[in-house]
Amino acid sequence: MKKLIFTLLFSIAMAITAMAEPVKYYFIYAVGYENQILSGWFMMDREKMQYIPESDSEVVDVIKNYKKAGNKETFEVYENATLMQKMEIATDDKGVMTVVYIYGDERQVPIVIGSKEQWDAAYERITGKKPSGGEVDEEVVGESPIDKASSKVKGGVKNVFNKGKNLFKKKK
Repeated sequence: MKKLIFTLLFSIAMAITAMAEPVKYYFIYAVGYENQILSGWFMMDREKMQYIPESDSEVVDVIKNYKKAGNKETFEVYENATLMQKMEIATDDKGVMTVVYIYGDERQVPIVIGSKEQWDAAYERITGKKPSGGEVDEEVVGESPIDKASSKVKGGVKNVFNKGKNLFKKKK
């Protein structure tokens, strides 16, 4: 019975951790410019409706008017109650994700986004070299509220796991 309860609690904790984590998207290339690698990233926390651009600032922007319809997400990004941009993220039938920034009524060129691994693969394809680690800044200056919350949730899950693993040990 203890094992069943622990397994259930562990599963719930893992689900909460997965939901609480922001997603980091890397800019890979602009559509129409497939042979020009981009650098940079942004993070989104769909649960807390927060947007963190790559920046030296510790500002966490707010997502408003979020809508998801099929393979397309649309929302507005606000910094200190000021509309910064509208955004659209779409996923095609091959799983390729693009983001379009909209300033006023002007739509920017769509940019293919993805994981760090996808960026690394595109970099190697375009340049013929493996990335050295300096092309995309991995460090967020200062610890953002999202990072702090993620660390706390991860720490809590780790503690639950460590305390519960004794239940699986055979008794002597």
